[in-house]
Amino acid sequence: MIGLGICTYNRPDYFAHCINSVQAHLFDVADVIFVYNDGSDKKHSAAYKSVYKILPDKIKVKHSPGNKGVAHAKNYLLKRMMESGCDYMFLLEDDIRVKSPEAITEYIRLSEQSGIEHFLFAHHGTENEGKLYMSEKGVDLYTACIGAYCMYTRDVIEHVGYFDENFVNAFEHVEHTFRIA
Repeated sequence: MIGLGICTYNRPDYFAHCINSVQAHLFDVADVIFVYNDGSDKKHSAAYKSVYKILPDKIKVKHSPGNKGVAHAKNYLLKRMMESGCDYMFLLEDDIRVKSPEAITEYIRLSEQSGIEHFLFAHHGTENEGKLYMSEKGVDLYTACIGAYCMYTRDVIEHVGYFDENFVNAFEHVEHTFRIA
């Protein structure tokens, strides 16, 4: 079973683009889709509500009454996917644009083929410009640890656990990846 979790905070325009790309490319691939809005400010609520009202029932949205940080948001999403019985879990931040269903299917294939149960090598941000680590069957892996698009297996979460919520808004994925490694 495949789960997809999207966290968002104060970026309704980014979220709208992200959710459109998910619906275009991953809606039929993912068995469950959860969204966690980490307490976005009231000034953004109308824009979020306009996106929420067009979401299919398959996408479950949780809006936190206050900002608790990205580590908390990602833990919420991972826990919902674990409770749903997902074997493969994908976390996306709201500024990710999915370009094809292979964003999930190839990561799963590579995980099964390699035995790697956690991928955190998406091309995102300037840290990975010109720093391709390897390319395998259309999946490019970059050297910088970028937490905006991650894949986890059920086994790795059962063995290592969730994010350390002492990291409020950065580096939670780096510390978590070190524990996994």
